[in-house]
Amino acid sequence: MISVIRSKRLCASTGNHRFCFVSILCMIFMLSFCRTGSCQSSRPGLNGMAPTKFLVIKNTQTPGRSFKTNDGVVTKYSQEDFYFRVWLPIVYKSKFNLLIAPQYRTEQLDIEQASIAEANSMCNWNLRSLGFDLRSMIRLDSASWIISNINVSRSGNLADVPDHLIPLNFSLGSIYMKRKSDNEAYGFGVTFNKTYQRLSILPVFVYNYNFSSRSGIEISLPHKIAWRHNLSLKDIVYIKAEGSARNYTIYNNETLSNFRRTEMDLGLAYNKVLSKYAGLEFSAGYRQNLSLEYPINEITPVKKSGLVFSLEFYLRPPLK
Repeated sequence: MISVIRSKRLCASTGNHRFCFVSILCMIFMLSFCRTGSCQSSRPGLNGMAPTKFLVIKNTQTPGRSFKTNDGVVTKYSQEDFYFRVWLPIVYKSKFNLLIAPQYRTEQLDIEQASIAEANSMCNWNLRSLGFDLRSMIRLDSASWIISNINVSRSGNLADVPDHLIPLNFSLGSIYMKRKSDNEAYGFGVTFNKTYQRLSILPVFVYNYNFSSRSGIEISLPHKIAWRHNLSLKDIVYIKAEGSARNYTIYNNETLSNFRRTEMDLGLAYNKVLSKYAGLEFSAGYRQNLSLEYPINEITPVKKSGLVFSLEFYLRPPLK
């Protein structure tokens, strides 16, 4: 699934060379830090859940989408998404953890020959998102935590939008987590999201429960709900529904506008632990589009939903 050709192209420019170099340094720093023995297992998860992912490289393919131009011609296109994130420890103590996670996303639209120039220009969009998460975890006692997260990002078409015109997106959330028993944990809190011209406040609810040593349910509303089955200590199968949102600032007709969409993925996922340090996760299913805003007035969506496939490689710290 991961496109080697596309990956090489991502690192072709000077800016992307710099990003790849910084990513390698982050990986080396993370592994070196963990080998000192400072990384300790203190997360409020349950037995059987997927291992902690300290570094993630993910490629997503969504073929078979289409739109219609104002002359009635239907044009097909597909989307490819490449995502990178790495968690770096700043403070890691028995009762307080503080970590930062630089992240990078690039998206490409592969469009067949359209009947209007504005639609064809979408092939040349340089959709990028850069940002970071800052996460803290306060351990109140042996079975309860307060987890807070701040996300700051900028996303847009870097091909024609000056960097200073791309607005900052902010997200701030905090939850109280409680492990009720070895097989049950819950949490609740609130999250604030500020994007371009939009502010939202949403409640957060987390509930994890093991029905047996091999199966369980994982709920993190409004983001995800999943049923888990452990085939073995290294193999996990999920049936899940997971939401996502994208928003890119686009320069169109001498004005700034947005390419915005909200989607829900429904399908299967398979997580394979390859070794003490690495693993893979493959997922396939149906992506249901909940909302879609094109920045070009001359086109309207026809097929907004369809199949989705993703392949993720991750590194895990050598936890004690």
